[in-house]
Amino acid sequence: MRHVRWVAPGRLITAWLWARCRQEVPGHPPSDRVNSLQDGAWALQFGIGGNFTLNTFNGATISVKKHFSDRSAVRAGVTLTAQSSDSHTEVAFEDTVNSIVAQSDRDTYGVSLGLEWVRYLRPEARWSFFAGLGPSISFSHSTNTDESSDRSFVRTDRSNLWGFGVNGLFGGEWFATKVIGIHAEYRMGAGYNKVSDDTDNSDFHVHREGKSWSLSPGFVRMGLSAYF
Repeated sequence: MRHVRWVAPGRLITAWLWARCRQEVPGHPPSDRVNSLQDGAWALQFGIGGNFTLNTFNGATISVKKHFSDRSAVRAGVTLTAQSSDSHTEVAFEDTVNSIVAQSDRDTYGVSLGLEWVRYLRPEARWSFFAGLGPSISFSHSTNTDESSDRSFVRTDRSNLWGFGVNGLFGGEWFATKVIGIHAEYRMGAGYNKVSDDTDNSDFHVHREGKSWSLSPGFVRMGLSAYF
């Protein structure tokens, strides 16, 4: 079984964050500000999980934020997924010496992008409230193939899923240091999904389509932003 997954090394992240705690934001002169909410500042964002461990923020493989003023910023999150697996099954018949080997292949990949415009209410303070809104888009594809060794049975299933959504949020960010912010936010969203499935074997072809709407109830997300 082959599995591909993008995960940031925890120890390298911790070491980098420790170094950031001891630095000013590059490109900005030293000041008496207690945070990095200023024009031109960038931040990498991480989620805070159980036992205060760092993980992906809001499910994104990488999440960044860019400030265009003290009060306004844009957040972008990109999620990449990929998985491939192979399996073999041998079926032996009791009344013969013959057997059939069945092979199954599974391949899946996907990508999603989320953008959010965020507005800060108290950009000069150590504790600042914010609110945001933005769109999201996603696509995933999967192919499943089952085939017997004598090719008496071959079946292929393909599926494509498109997703579109709008997300809203509000919360607060507290700056432990000038370049490290810890934030909590309440999120909710609405989405539209469209799926297209195709099944092929030696006897027939089937095509199916479907669509759905959803309204996600609110949930709270904890995160950490490292500014540079």
